[in-house]
Amino acid sequence: MSVPTDEMANGPVSDRSCTDILCCLIFIAFLVGMVGTGGYGYMYGDPNLLITMWDADGNGCGLNGTFVDYPYLYYPTIDPAAMQNASADIDPKGAVSEMLKFGVCVEECPLADGPVKCMAAKYMSRQADFYKDCVFSPIEYKYGGGYPFRYETELVGGKICAPSAKSLEGPAGAAIKKF
Repeated sequence: MSVPTDEMANGPVSDRSCTDILCCLIFIAFLVGMVGTGGYGYMYGDPNLLITMWDADGNGCGLNGTFVDYPYLYYPTIDPAAMQNASADIDPKGAVSEMLKFGVCVEECPLADGPVKCMAAKYMSRQADFYKDCVFSPIEYKYGGGYPFRYETELVGGKICAPSAKSLEGPAGAAIKKF
């Protein structure tokens, strides 16, 4: 197919017109709204709330009040049933929420031994037989078998105490790998 050269003298299309004015106006309105919303949030909001870790009771670790000296989030235990549900894709969103419901705010990331300085969550007082000084002790430990569920952690992202690579080699790692 060939195009006559006299039709191409002024470019490929000689009768051009703007067709996207409406889309351009909508885009500009979106940008103005986005800048306005961001400015409002900056003036009246608290950006630190976006990066704050929250314990099982909804308290912000290191945010204010009695928790200001406890800026890190630590999980003394994880619900095994929730881990199984998450890995089986039964209810991933609900299972992850259930797994993470055992968080507590700590002063520093715990080592494999020594004290854990934490602000105990309400679930710990309701299950006092299983928790002592923010360390989870399974029922087998109470009756002479097993070990307290304790693992060495390292700071991740400046906010979360996650299991260190070394801790995943010990008894806690073996317990985690069972699930």
